[in-house]
Amino acid sequence: MIDALISRGWQEANPSLWRSAAQIWWYDCAARNMKDGSDWRFQAEFATSNLNELEDSRLKLGDLAVTKSGVHVLAFVGERTWIQADPNLANGGDKVILTTSPSKSGWFGQKMVICRWKLLES
Repeated sequence: MIDALISRGWQEANPSLWRSAAQIWWYDCAARNMKDGSDWRFQAEFATSNLNELEDSRLKLGDLAVTKSGVHVLAFVGERTWIQADPNLANGGDKVILTTSPSKSGWFGQKMVICRWKLLES
């Protein structure tokens, strides 16, 4: 999101987008705050029992799936595909991984709250 805001800010010569990028970088996003609506940058859209059964038509690119426990976040990149931090990073895993649903990943079977960046609504 930060890279996209900076790029679009340069394309449109729009300093408000640069400020938004700086705010996102400066004020870290906490998953718990995203899902409960206390982070002003996000809007909780709907809850789902799991990502494996979630219909893509309800999603927009960039939507975030936050576990009900608030410990993990996945970002929707389209065509039933999600990007997430590799849970095995400490053991030499990749920095980020792409996963397509349905998936056997434990995260895809958990209850989630789908959140949307308010910046993507404008």
